[in-house]
Amino acid sequence: MRTLNKAAMLIGVGVLIGALFGPANLFVPLAGAAGDCGCMDVALVIDNSGSMGGAVSQIKVGLTNDIIAAAAYASGLDLRIGLITTPSSNVVVNVPLTNYAETVVSDAIESLDVASDGEGTGDHAECTDEALQYVITGAVEPSCTASNVYVLNGPLSAFRTGCAKVVILVTDALPGGCDDTFATGVDDIHARSVAKLAAESNVVISTVYVPTSTENADIKNIMIDYADYSGGSFIETASDGTGVSASISNIIARCSSEQCITRPARFWFTHGTGTDVDCVSLMSAIETNWGVLNLGFTRLPTASYVDGDSTNSLMEALGFYWRGIGRTGEDGGTQNAKLRSAVLCRARKLLIDELIPAVANVRLLGTRPSNCTYNNGGTTTNFPDNLVEQARLVAAGEDIAECQAMTKLLKKFNNSGITNNFLGSAMECDSTATRTLKKISRDPTERDTCPGINDSCITAEAVNNESVDPYAFLFKRSVNTSVYDSSSVSDDVASNTFSGYLVWYKITPEVGTSKRHFTASTAGSNYDTTLSVWQGICSSTTNSMSMVTNNDNYGGTWQSRVGFKTDGTNTYYIVVGGSGYGRAKIKVTN
Repeated sequence: MRTLNKAAMLIGVGVLIGALFGPANLFVPLAGAAGDCGCMDVALVIDNSGSMGGAVSQIKVGLTNDIIAAAAYASGLDLRIGLITTPSSNVVVNVPLTNYAETVVSDAIESLDVASDGEGTGDHAECTDEALQYVITGAVEPSCTASNVYVLNGPLSAFRTGCAKVVILVTDALPGGCDDTFATGVDDIHARSVAKLAAESNVVISTVYVPTSTENADIKNIMIDYADYSGGSFIETASDGTGVSASISNIIARCSSEQCITRPARFWFTHGTGTDVDCVSLMSAIETNWGVLNLGFTRLPTASYVDGDSTNSLMEALGFYWRGIGRTGEDGGTQNAKLRSAVLCRARKLLIDELIPAVANVRLLGTRPSNCTYNNGGTTTNFPDNLVEQARLVAAGEDIAECQAMTKLLKKFNNSGITNNFLGSAMECDSTATRTLKKISRDPTERDTCPGINDSCITAEAVNNESVDPYAFLFKRSVNTSVYDSSSVSDDVASNTFSGYLVWYKITPEVGTSKRHFTASTAGSNYDTTLSVWQGICSSTTNSMSMVTNNDNYGGTWQSRVGFKTDGTNTYYIVVGGSGYGRAKIKVTN
């Protein structure tokens, strides 16, 4: 098991040097003058495995005109650049952090080539997580190797105090540690630890995902987490690497405005649409995040999202604000019953109504929360730089009081800079009519906005007879799910380690007495679901379970159906998983 030794957020209005890469409406305003970012250290971590040939070529082509030029301009010529590659389970320092004008820097980048390691697809794993750890701490895990190839030799060297610390990771692979093998529950946790360590060290990690094979949700989500935790940016390029150079230039050139520029929640939710390149709208903010909004307990968009079209994610974001409290939570009367999960859903909804605007203010308007202040018991206090990530963690938890407190704090942040003007060429979109926004926010799949709390065997919801007719047993539920990969359901259930959101239900001996036969179905769900039934011991520390039965794609559909018989003595667990995420429906009959 890996361990880490604990050793500013840099999100802001960007200087755009070179081509602008991204969606048509992606808004990146121009900064006022060169040198706005101040002194800067930039470490490029490039995956140069066999599958990355196109991306490596793009980086080399854009070296002078884009990458170095952008960084030099933004830093006022006070710039150091380092280059690290990750061939064959090895962290290689091609050149340590060195003044950008030194020829060794350009020589190192121009000499980049793909490694002859036999890895030719984007589905393998690379030691990119170890490379990031090395950049931040100067050390890799004992089983790894860190080497140097240039005349300067020596380690990467430490970031300078008081300068912007920027790391840019370009890869198509999962983090694989030193053995180049991705293990769920190990490498993903290590990657998140590295991201948190970066945040603690004021190192900003921005990530460029090159989907050289098919798009891999696991890779994408981990790279988004790197950026989210440390305050960086996430960008996805074309599969051949087109746009990598311009993406790196754009990321490097983003520097922090000292001003506090925010707009309140109502602004974002009434300026939902906009077509001008420099038009500030919620749609623009979503597109800046490449159509992904991490809300802690779930990610938008849903499985119905069409690649390159943010309409569905906009619809759902608007839905949080424009749909009433009574529409939040699960079906089946949980709101009216005032169950704890329903109260939690209400608290999460109100929190998300402020979190989405906070993300927009940070990502689109470039405001560092620490540049904004609020009155804290008579004392003027700066917001923490990782305010957005703190809010996501609160939303992912189940503490209602924390949700309510964070909602108030985010509301103060979103209202803290409303008197300031936008920077650069940014301009306000025309507001959208409320009736139009309400229409957009109507989710045709009736997707719920909050998942239940039954995301483990310990909190599994008990199946009970909800039918008037005792001889026609009927139990139905509908619940929202987050991203989950069904390929590891068995391992996750057995080890009590979960890489995504599973929905758990249980049939207790009281219900399943007399060896009754049950059927469970996910018909009506709006994504590709799986079903499995387990029997055994569930505890907070260890699970000892065996699979009774499972099914995927029943009758040629994307939904699942299983039949099983209880023994009248043991508890049986029904687990809903899936290869996507959205609104899961389950129906249990006997």
